Amino acid sequence: MSQFDALTALQDAGVSLVEVPEEQQAIFASLTQTEVTVLTSVKDRLDAATEVSAHLLEQPGNHVGVIIH
Repeated sequence: MSQFDALTALQDAGVSLVEVPEEQQAIFASLTQTEVTVLTSVKDRLDAATEVSAHLLEQPGNHVGVIIH
């Protein structure tokens, strides 16, 4: 049985982590298959809602955040 690759699963689901800092990519890489399923399910629902927009906020030295409205 092969080991679950969270980063590949997220990428395959259309989640881009290219601009996410390495520390945070390591956290995404450690997600379980269940956690990735939840994240991609939420992403799919947001993508389907035309009135929803998400904005990525990043400030040097601070965490990256997403605002959904």
